Amino acid sequence: MLKSIIIFSMLIQQVIASSLHVTVVDQSGSPMPGVPVTLDLYFYSYVAPDQMEVRGAFSDGCTTDDHGRCVIVIGETDTILRGYLDLGEYGGRDVFWPGGELSLTIRIEDEKIKIGREAAPYELQEKDDSLIVRRIPWFWIIAILFTSGMILTWLYLQSRREHS
Repeated sequence: MLKSIIIFSMLIQQVIASSLHVTVVDQSGSPMPGVPVTLDLYFYSYVAPDQMEVRGAFSDGCTTDDHGRCVIVIGETDTILRGYLDLGEYGGRDVFWPGGELSLTIRIEDEKIKIGREAAPYELQEKDDSLIVRRIPWFWIIAILFTSGMILTWLYLQSRREHS
């Protein structure tokens, strides 16, 4: 019974309303009104442990109000959200979150965003177009196979010696 409940719960994907709340401030923390904010998102999901599939795209924008705030409503999502937040002349930054409401305060220093691209490839990964995919660690696979072969050969030779 418990196993059935676990399997059933894994089949149901949670659909949640997603939005991005951005506050843009200057070096001193004062709000910056009139800053154009554009969000370009890519919805993707894992179809296999080492393979992702893009399921759609989203693009929308807003302009910060007198308090330096603006809200971009994405709508209902059931997947990881990954994209780029563009602040025009001030630069941009990557965004990556599991959906729901994300609140960001972005500080503009010396007329630029100091936080750069965050979705750089991690260890054992390489960039492939706009998605990051896992790279197969061939060196370790070959080393493990070689070591396993050596151990099996040694065991075989040991057993031959004992039986002769």
